[in-house]
Amino acid sequence: MANPTKNSPVAEQVKDLLTSDTTPVALKCAKVALAALDTGGGVLAWQNPESVAVMVVRIAVDVTTKSTAACTVDAGTAADATTTGDTLIDGLDVGTATGLFDNITDKGVNGKSIKRLDAKGSTTDYVTISKATGAAAGLVGSAYIYYSEV
Repeated sequence: MANPTKNSPVAEQVKDLLTSDTTPVALKCAKVALAALDTGGGVLAWQNPESVAVMVVRIAVDVTTKSTAACTVDAGTAADATTTGDTLIDGLDVGTATGLFDNITDKGVNGKSIKRLDAKGSTTDYVTISKATGAAAGLVGSAYIYYSEV
C-alpha cells in the first residue's frame, strides 16, 4: 500500500487525530494467578487499584492445567473478595480442556463484554472468579484483566 499524499483524505484524518484536543486513555492489564478454591472469589479476587472508577473491557482466563474433576466458573464484578458474580463470564468449563478464554467469545448467558468497576474502596470494586459447579481442585492458570480509567 502506498503512503498517502500530503493532502489526501487519509493524511488529513491522521492530522486531525494527532491535533485533536481529546485526552488519550491508557489501557492497563493486571495479571492474577488462579487458585483452586471452591469458595466465593476463591479462584480469583482482584480489587480495583485505582482511586477512580474503571471499565473492565476484557478478562482473559488462561487455563494451563484444567481442574481434576468437572468444574465451571463464573467471573464478575463484586462488592468484596468473597462474593460470586457472573456478569463477565458465566459458566466457563475449566474441567474439560486447557486454553485461553475471555468474556467476549466465551461470556456465556449472563456475561458482558464490558463492565464498570467502582473506585477502590467503593461499593463494587472487585472482580472475582468463583466455582459455579463441580470442584476447582487442580486448576492452574492466570487471568488477565484489561481496564482503563473512566
